[in-house]
Amino acid sequence: GFINAVVIAPVFEEFMFRGAVLGALMQRYRFAAANVVTALLFLGLHLPGWYFQGRLWEHLTSLAGGALAIFVLGLIFGFVAHRGRSLVASILTHAISNLFGP
Repeated sequence: GFINAVVIAPVFEEFMFRGAVLGALMQRYRFAAANVVTALLFLGLHLPGWYFQGRLWEHLTSLAGGALAIFVLGLIFGFVAHRGRSLVASILTHAISNLFGP
């Protein structure tokens, strides 16, 4: 679980969302709009897991550690990738978040 949360998920998710999705959206839209859409898609990736854990409603209504937190983290990871012009920066930020997060 630890390797998945701190290594595999950050690498996979950042390549997919900040690399592929954000990169493609920024070819057509401004960064802010592209980042919001990417953060919403990032949130959407987490919904099935919460559903199958039987905790979907809890995460949708919780402020701390719930859907809002995942959306905001998605925005932050996008900003880090954009500002740092590097997926390595967002991968490290994501890994640190997963290491110290709930």
